[in-house]
Amino acid sequence: MAKHPSLPLVAGIASALSGAVLLTCALQLGLFVRWIRPPFHVAPWFMLVFGAVALISGAALIQARWWAVLVAAASNVLGALLMFVWLVFAVLGGYLSLLNLAAPFVCTAAAVLSLLALPTVRQADEERKSLYAE
Repeated sequence: MAKHPSLPLVAGIASALSGAVLLTCALQLGLFVRWIRPPFHVAPWFMLVFGAVALISGAALIQARWWAVLVAAASNVLGALLMFVWLVFAVLGGYLSLLNLAAPFVCTAAAVLSLLALPTVRQADEERKSLYAE
């Protein structure tokens, strides 16, 4: 697999974008939707958590931090699963939002890009450690 130096930047921006989309979905649900019944009433809170984690790990991924790749990939995979389940629930309930349609795909793309950036970030981390050792 080729190690492209700009891949962590692209993956970090994608993860931060997916975090912003999840936070916006949570805000939209919290402010405008009143028909959410248990157990789905916790969905906006999970969106807030996954969105904040994806946003923060995306910022760290831009700096090519190794831990950020794993955290960004995990939060985006979980965010994509959450948003897909929410999309099915919302469409069956008669609620359709373009933001909810885009969120699973944005999260999936960010997770894939984060995992593709792993070799480049690992190499940058090894170089950073060797610089600190000198």
